[in-house]
Amino acid sequence: MALGAALPAYAGEAAETASTAPGAATSGTSASSGAAALGASASGAAGEASLFPERLRTELLWALSWEYGKTVNNRWNLRFSLPLPGGEEKHADAISLRFQFLDRRPELFWQEGGGALSRFSAGVYHLASGSRLLYGQLDEWGLPARIRNPWIRSLPLAEYHSPGLADLKNDISTRGNNAAYLYLGSPRLRTDFGSWNVFFTALAQEKSDVPGGADRPYSGVFQSPDLGGGIQGNFSNKGVFRIEGFYTAQRLEARTPSSWFSASPALPERDFRLGALSLSYASPFFSIASDAAFSETFAFGRGAYGNLGLSVRGKTWKLSLAFDAAGGPYVGRDGKIPGSAFRTGGKFERRGKNAALFSAEATLRSRAFGEGIHKSDIRLRCRFPQKKAPFLLRLSRISLNLKRDNDVFDSSPKPLDSATVSAVFQRGILSAELGAALRWQATLQPLPWPDFSRVSALSGWEGSAGLSAKLRFLTLEARASYTAENGAEPYWEPSFSAVFSRGPCRLRAALSWTGKNAEPGLTLSWRFKDQW
Repeated sequence: MALGAALPAYAGEAAETASTAPGAATSGTSASSGAAALGASASGAAGEASLFPERLRTELLWALSWEYGKTVNNRWNLRFSLPLPGGEEKHADAISLRFQFLDRRPELFWQEGGGALSRFSAGVYHLASGSRLLYGQLDEWGLPARIRNPWIRSLPLAEYHSPGLADLKNDISTRGNNAAYLYLGSPRLRTDFGSWNVFFTALAQEKSDVPGGADRPYSGVFQSPDLGGGIQGNFSNKGVFRIEGFYTAQRLEARTPSSWFSASPALPERDFRLGALSLSYASPFFSIASDAAFSETFAFGRGAYGNLGLSVRGKTWKLSLAFDAAGGPYVGRDGKIPGSAFRTGGKFERRGKNAALFSAEATLRSRAFGEGIHKSDIRLRCRFPQKKAPFLLRLSRISLNLKRDNDVFDSSPKPLDSATVSAVFQRGILSAELGAALRWQATLQPLPWPDFSRVSALSGWEGSAGLSAKLRFLTLEARASYTAENGAEPYWEPSFSAVFSRGPCRLRAALSWTGKNAEPGLTLSWRFKDQW
């Protein structure tokens, strides 16, 4: 079977939680997670066998969210799955049809009001190979996503290098047009050197700058497609090797700088080309992965972006290191200019008994290789063993986040350091959380961590507390935060929420007061999911 067998057959559905998105990695990654992130072995499809009986299966999802005085969002998702006769893996070898309707409007359906936005999308999936044909607004993962603006993404660790894939977007976006997407995965070829498969992708964005296109979301006219593909091999030692490529050639719209200190100049409408190559290998003991991308833009020039990640692991620990850099006038997958920079960092995890975990992660960034560090993000997290506590509340986990930002060329030119700490206590059905944050003016000196010698010059601080109780079908939560900034009046932000979950239904109601004016807000959300 092919690469997509290990990926969720409906990755758009799975993307509702980051841990189930294709190639997503979490802190709970096991010793063999590097191989799992690259693709799956032949047992992947067998694991889905029990989900599809020998008959048509139907699944319906209805999700609604309403915020008083603002917007109401509706999402309808209907899915049919039908096993194919005569397949080697009878249950997993199935065809699935998915239809989705998204609607957002500032008023309720029965109330008149402008600004409504609706989108329809559909897809056909082959579960065993992961092949799919989609139309609508899409989410992308893998290589095409990693070569967008890299500085708004997390550090490219080896376990985060997932294969390229796309699926239907689960919420309406006012940015980006509809697109048609094709993913073809071949049957797995078994040899003495392991099992191999190839895959091919094509994505074509729908144009809006055609007669009537600005008024119609479905113009029917597409740009030239973005092409991708590669080959993957699974070996008997549980190692996974993958090589993948991507290419796009488009015409970018004219660009006007948003501010006088913008890093990029005004640019006319121009031709743009981008090519990328990705290599990766993962085993239960180590993983290594690298991407390289090269762009060429008319009237702007050529640029490049590259990254390298290495991960080693034992039975109870894992160490990951990575770096990436962009140089020259590099233009990303989205046609935007991220700017030149160099970034490096790593992550260490150690697991103990009874779900205990210690995690340390650091990311350091400079404007170029060899220059001083102007941005850093250090995160420490400890989850304590799950056991009975002799006191009223048991300390469940604590976390510390230290951030430094003295990039005076960003939209916020004032350098700023910050420290945030939080702790969670539990006892039976009760859970309590305490948090505090400090912000102070930073020095312009390059440092890999905040300058604590200036912590007395506070620019603001925040404290928060929360208490929740989980009953059989009901979860109640109350939270409050207090924020104080220099030169401004301090303010409170309390909130209350209740979640009822029973069977296929989930209902959430939340009441909050936000902002300095303590404006009240009411939010209701509903979710119904059932299959037969």
